[in-house]
Amino acid sequence: MLCAQDPAPSSIFTIPIKGSVTEQRGREIVAQIKGVPASVRTIAVFVDSDGGALPDILAVADALSGARVTTVAYVKNAVASAVFIVASCDRVVSDRAALLGGAGVVSRDFLCLSDSLFSAVREELTVKLRRYSEQKHHDSDIFGAMLDHQSSLIRGGRQWKARGEILSLTADEMVALGVAESRWDSLQAFIADLTQTPNQTPQRNAGSRPSSGDSPVSETPSSLGPRG
Repeated sequence: MLCAQDPAPSSIFTIPIKGSVTEQRGREIVAQIKGVPASVRTIAVFVDSDGGALPDILAVADALSGARVTTVAYVKNAVASAVFIVASCDRVVSDRAALLGGAGVVSRDFLCLSDSLFSAVREELTVKLRRYSEQKHHDSDIFGAMLDHQSSLIRGGRQWKARGEILSLTADEMVALGVAESRWDSLQAFIADLTQTPNQTPQRNAGSRPSSGDSPVSETPSSLGPRG
């Protein structure tokens, strides 16, 4: 296994994205994505972030969207503009206590704009968020509802979001809606399974909680990134 600080060759490259993404951190993440060794087949991003400045977040999302290898978002917490990062990955899995959504909070970046200009910017960002999710075969209506206050969301006869609300999803809700393919006790447990089945979706039943016996990873936290 390989993380952003480990020079050893591997097929899985783990990048932690924690806290607010600054301009410097954004550049580092983009460089890591674009510079993965030839041996890498999967980039796993551990997302525990409230986003950051939109130019930096979108630069990371663009790099993930255009990555030459499979990308997986392991969601611990991805709120505000961090949802762009999740939407730009090929696959999404959830930590057992994850939270995803609240992209409407990106309004903090535009407090100085007039109402009409702010509405135009929000609409443009909603289109961009939908585009990321569509390119990766996610449900663009769900991701769009995380930013578009005026949209509603109904799935399976249940109203998940009413007009004027901001959509946020728990781990169970992510799995129920199909946003996340499975839920895990830790990043290590997911990586261990991914290492055994690198070219297919893990066979864990959606919503299950792997037991401690399912986590045979022996690497230290520094070699894997943050623990889930």
